[in-house]
Amino acid sequence: MSEEESSVQEDPFMVSFLNCMNGITDNPIAMEDFKEFLRKEYNDENLMFYTAVVDFQENYEKNGQILAKQIVNSYIKNDSEYEINVSSVCRRKILTAHKNKEYPEDIFIEAHRDVTSSLWGSHARFIENVSQTNMSAKRVHGYIICAFVMGTLSLGGSIASVLITIDPVSFEST
Repeated sequence: MSEEESSVQEDPFMVSFLNCMNGITDNPIAMEDFKEFLRKEYNDENLMFYTAVVDFQENYEKNGQILAKQIVNSYIKNDSEYEINVSSVCRRKILTAHKNKEYPEDIFIEAHRDVTSSLWGSHARFIENVSQTNMSAKRVHGYIICAFVMGTLSLGGSIASVLITIDPVSFEST
């Protein structure tokens, strides 16, 4: 189990969020809506990086080195076209590995975690926007909207997140 998988399993909020992200990234309509929302927030590079790293992880054995170089050149290098906001320590670690032509499978874990946290906030605003928009059933048909109830419930000193799932397939057209 990777370090990222271990930390995710310990955080129920992140598990819920990643399930929502999988629902969005697996559906072209939902993905396009989320991309458009992020473009308006000037934050679409985070989603592009997120999906690039997922692709890198899924295809590491086949062409990881090529994908890693593309990710570094597009998102990590200073003044790159889609430069993401990560700590200088994280950026330096990745750039040093790149300079040494070393691309371990976990090279992007810290940056991916930082970007995922940023996307979490964007996702909450996206869901709020979708819920306030009168989207037709045809537009949302076929994808699941996952919403985090903004706020927390204190339960015996622990904090719980509430995940609401709406299945638009059950909606009827008006």
